Amino acid sequence: GKGVLEKIARRAMQAYGFLPDFSTEAIRALETVQSRCWLLKAVIWLCSPLVSFLISQKEKLVDKKDLDEKKEEIVERAIEFLADSAGIDEPLMEQDVKRMIGNIFDFADSEVREVMVPRIEMVALDKGATLADVQKLLSDSGHSRYPVYDEDIDNIKGVLYVKDLFQKITLPDSDADLTTFARPVYFVPESKKLDSLLADFRSQKIHIAVVVDEYGGTAGLITLEDLLELIVGDIQDEHNVEESDVVQVSASEFIVSANLSMDDLSDKLNLKLEEKDFETVGGYIYDLVGSLPRVGQKVSVDGIDYVVEKVSGQRIDKVRITIHHAERT
Repeated sequence: GKGVLEKIARRAMQAYGFLPDFSTEAIRALETVQSRCWLLKAVIWLCSPLVSFLISQKEKLVDKKDLDEKKEEIVERAIEFLADSAGIDEPLMEQDVKRMIGNIFDFADSEVREVMVPRIEMVALDKGATLADVQKLLSDSGHSRYPVYDEDIDNIKGVLYVKDLFQKITLPDSDADLTTFARPVYFVPESKKLDSLLADFRSQKIHIAVVVDEYGGTAGLITLEDLLELIVGDIQDEHNVEESDVVQVSASEFIVSANLSMDDLSDKLNLKLEEKDFETVGGYIYDLVGSLPRVGQKVSVDGIDYVVEKVSGQRIDKVRITIHHAERT
């Protein structure tokens, strides 16, 4: 049978009108996650009762205000329901289950800009790339779909599905224009809601979209996997080693990923940070420095030292944070 995560996510999201069906690829990804969640296997038979419980709450969530007010209550009740039905003490219920159910409620209100791969991290191909170039990129990145651009990444002409390329090209030294083999690109604005994007992915049978900013430039890209990870957490291949976003060096010193959101930084380090109009730690550092940061550059704010630890091109990769006398939550 299908994994419990796939069942809960699919059925619960169906109940709220987010997700009519999962692709085979999505099911495989979720089963990878499920294989690491041993406790979930013990409650597979609870899926149907849980779905019924969530459906019973649907009519109560008639607007966003209702959702905001009732979400925490319903998530807690769903966990209690699972724990009672399984005869398991609630504290023993895996946090993954609680987080996933909560994520389902957050999904509809989230926008593409919150989940997309940013422009600077995109892996794309120039239309003039050779088959050898594609083979090397595939080996290095492991992706199966790549945006194809003409001279500039703001001028994306299509999306190359690797399987299409190797089905159609027989000569290893072929230098055909990659746009010949690319499929039409689907553009979405940064502000598009994720539930709407997911519906588009299904109706148009696509798995990737290019995100554009308000000026029509390329802001990033987003895939079906990105949407699934918002619900079930990062989907890691069994051969991949997951790198932590926060590495503790000492009681007061941490090395964090520049891609870590400011909200997550606050939660993970128990810091009460001033509200900032930045999504990530890297964006915050850019604003504080006021120019392209260099390795070793330090800024101090509210009892916290931020030191640029690693830079790749124009992107900050790692930041060393030392907490002196910052306000804690």
